[in-house]
Amino acid sequence: AHPVDHDAHATADSVELDRVRKHVEQHLAETLPVARHPELALGVGTANVTLVSAGSRTVTAAITTVPAATATQSTTVTAASASSIASVSGAGQSGTVGATLAQPFVVRATDLFGNPVSGVSVAFAGPATGGIAPASITTLADGTASATGTLGHVAGAQTFTASSGALAGSPVSFAATATAGAPASLSVSGLPASVAAGATSTLLVTALDSFSNTATGSNAALTLTSTDLAAVLPTASALAAGIASVPVTLKTTGARSVTVAIAGVPSVTVATTVTPAAIGSIAIVSSPPSATVASAAGTPAVVVVKDTLGNLVPNATVT
Repeated sequence: AHPVDHDAHATADSVELDRVRKHVEQHLAETLPVARHPELALGVGTANVTLVSAGSRTVTAAITTVPAATATQSTTVTAASASSIASVSGAGQSGTVGATLAQPFVVRATDLFGNPVSGVSVAFAGPATGGIAPASITTLADGTASATGTLGHVAGAQTFTASSGALAGSPVSFAATATAGAPASLSVSGLPASVAAGATSTLLVTALDSFSNTATGSNAALTLTSTDLAAVLPTASALAAGIASVPVTLKTTGARSVTVAIAGVPSVTVATTVTPAAIGSIAIVSSPPSATVASAAGTPAVVVVKDTLGNLVPNATVT
């Protein structure tokens, strides 16, 4: 028997292992696209991953030529800091002055990638004489904050706002429209303090709501009366969008008034003094039965002066 050369066998085994290792490395270099990375000499690689959508997410690594060679990592992505705020809903509503709007104003705070951000402070504000509640609130898990507005007392366009510091889009504006309420009172103007008998005055009648806005929704019928029984008043008149121009002619001299009313609202009375119209006639109603020529009569003559409407004209000069 020949002696065994252990050193020779060890050398042969080492050469064979080295050949296999090189073969594997060459195979990996040919089959893995990322094998060009120096760290992949041992089959290990790294990659930077940026996740932008908040929530439960997974990242999967796979070798396209080796379908079974996949690995999945789960993680929870949280939103970044809030960067902007925007309207969600609530704009364009309308209602009666002083009324609470049906729908809340809603805003949403988001980060740079559009993810909703919770815990962001939002301050709401309304118009003068109006209101909004709550005035201050923080956003919910879905990034939203909401508040309910109450319209101010002035009819027309109104604005509500939601502000959040220096976020882009702040303040968010919500437009709303306030309409006048039902008539609560009347305003009557246009009758002078003094007016000549027979002259026509035009009364401006305005229906006002409880906040003194013109009640534009009212077309109520008007009723007019006067202490002048000879007055010429319209027999049929009505408001148009809360307003009416009404001609009135008073004919009887003295202190007179006109009363204007609509259903369900206290009436309004305006007063004036009616003065005589132009002189229309002079009549001698009595004279002395006889008198001596060039001497004063014992009984003075009585003359009545009237205007064109038959009213007595006081202090008229008669010769």
